Amino acid sequence: MKLPDRLTAFFTPPPHPSMVQPSHDSEVNLPTLWLLGKTGAGKSSLIRVLTGENQIQIGRGFRPCTQHAHTYAFPAADPLFRFLDTRGLGEAMYDATEDIAQCQGSSHAVLLLMRADDPEQSALFDALKQIRNDSKLKHLLCVHTHSAGPSPCSDLNQENIEQRWGHTLPQVHVDLNEAQPLGVASLKLAIAKFLPAVTEALHNQSHKEAEAQIFADHRNEILRFAGVAAATDCVPVVGAITVPVIQSKMLQGLAARYNQPWSRQQLTQLLAALGVSISIHYASQLGIRQLLKLIPVYGQSVGAISAAALSFASTYALGRVACQYWYNQQKGLTSSPVKLQETYWRALNEIREVATRETST
Repeated sequence: MKLPDRLTAFFTPPPHPSMVQPSHDSEVNLPTLWLLGKTGAGKSSLIRVLTGENQIQIGRGFRPCTQHAHTYAFPAADPLFRFLDTRGLGEAMYDATEDIAQCQGSSHAVLLLMRADDPEQSALFDALKQIRNDSKLKHLLCVHTHSAGPSPCSDLNQENIEQRWGHTLPQVHVDLNEAQPLGVASLKLAIAKFLPAVTEALHNQSHKEAEAQIFADHRNEILRFAGVAAATDCVPVVGAITVPVIQSKMLQGLAARYNQPWSRQQLTQLLAALGVSISIHYASQLGIRQLLKLIPVYGQSVGAISAAALSFASTYALGRVACQYWYNQQKGLTSSPVKLQETYWRALNEIREVATRETST
């Protein structure tokens, strides 16, 4: 069944602006290591040792993010992550509560810096308590500075930190003396162990939010296709022909919006990615609702409404999962059948109430 050229053009819109060129995460979405400790604990020295930058370059690279906190992106030209350096805890006339509340929402891991010769860490303990109560930060590393190895003082600080946090935390001992720093390799290794997990989680969340935002731009169009499919499915037998055609045109239009080629092969790949269970469910539901409409009286009323509602919901769910699939295709991401199926069923369930309301009025 071929649609007129005018309708075909309407159903095949231009690519979505955000999908024409791959987007890059802004600096605000970089994995962020929050340096937390008292004044003199060695936060700036740690940044200098890890990045290899000199004090002047680091000073110029800091950007204010709150009244008392600054960020430093590294490398400067094409940053991979950033440091968040807050004002030294325990300073006279300084209440860190507000700064901590703001910083913990933009951080993904915390480096707790403690001088190995300083047993007074009450300000850090208070900050840790606030972080534990108010945020979801899970990655913490205890960095004992001015230390070539464990000492009674550093052991006590570590014990107190773990007691307040509730479980064992990784620790390293470093001496950030500029002439001959010690323990830097262990520090880098410890950070490397949790940074990939932080990066992956952030990367996935960033894509999830971006995909949802782009889908929101297409949602009304998908609902329009769903409405047309539902309207044509009120007539006995006709829906068996028109609904698949309308849905195919919707998918073709969505592929164009995501700057993806359209062909039967693309459709086959999408259905294969969705899995056998959804394909069987879709085919069986399409057949069942056509049979219902043939039942005298019932088919012209309840059966027709039920068929239309199912067409509306299944068209919407198909459009929703296609958006996710083609977003992944455009970004070079793997489309997990499990995730796609979850998206399909969630969309189907979410829209059913709307479908019933729309097709019964």
